[in-house]
Amino acid sequence: QRSVTAFRRRGGLRAPAGWQIYERRGSGDQTSVEPVDAFGVKAVYLHVVQDGQPDPSSWSHTGLIQEISFPTHAFSVTMLSEAPFVAAPGGWPLTAFGLEVSDPKNGLIWVLFQPTGNGDLEYDLPSGHHIKVFDVPLGQWTTRSIDVPAMYRALNWEPADRVTLKLFIAASSAQSADIGGYIAGLADDPATTR
Repeated sequence: QRSVTAFRRRGGLRAPAGWQIYERRGSGDQTSVEPVDAFGVKAVYLHVVQDGQPDPSSWSHTGLIQEISFPTHAFSVTMLSEAPFVAAPGGWPLTAFGLEVSDPKNGLIWVLFQPTGNGDLEYDLPSGHHIKVFDVPLGQWTTRSIDVPAMYRALNWEPADRVTLKLFIAASSAQSADIGGYIAGLADDPATTR
């Protein structure tokens, strides 16, 4: 199990063992990553406030990042989303709460945990980014299975030796937003491990 709730002080920042906190934000925006007890569950809270003014990277985002060996089986993520899915025409997300999987050879996958009101969504952007949105209930703890090897096979991507995982919350500067989400942990998915 990969803990995201056992925060330790390293170099002035407090982050779970194996993870690093990162943030990118515009001058009028706010981001935070903090350990909390959310409705009786130990979790990490990711929060971004986007003022809707142009930012250098067009996004304000924060979260936890780590590089790992390519996963050999699915794992589960337990989360609580307070970030409704909002996208521009063409599918470009304007808000994002979830997991980014990336490697320099293939590109990136965003697995988002956000209420869509239209069921799960899965599509590719013209940039080559692959988007999978789990339509999760707003404000309720839920667990979803993430099968990175199966996603790579479906995309005809060759598995990389190592991938970067990023648990993140983000908001585009195309609109103002105040969104958050809780991650209680990542664990081996019992249905795929024996």
